[in-house]
Amino acid sequence: MICKEDLFTARLDALLKQGLLKITVMAHLRRHGAYPYEMLKHFKSAGFPGFSKLKKSDIYNVIKSLEDDGFVKYSVVMDGARMQKRYQLTAKGAKVMKASKRIGLKALADIRRLIESEFK
Repeated sequence: MICKEDLFTARLDALLKQGLLKITVMAHLRRHGAYPYEMLKHFKSAGFPGFSKLKKSDIYNVIKSLEDDGFVKYSVVMDGARMQKRYQLTAKGAKVMKASKRIGLKALADIRRLIESEFK
């Protein structure tokens, strides 16, 4: 049986990973624009430990969520006879990306101070 503490930490871990993945996808799109599968290959090859078990559906779900919020958009690109969606960050997404970076850096500094003071 799963105890409440384990359930809490599992949910927190999933929430943090989801937020980190959203920010990482947005940062990647801001620089490059990309196809979802291309992003998955990049993240795995870059050796991000938190993304080692990432699946293609994880990337697609994040992109769909960001698209629904108006932070990313796509254009259709022909690859031979096949159509592909190439995603890029919107102006609204770039604004959120800047705020996310500032919030993330502050959160990391706060967490570091907390750990240093509480977990001596």
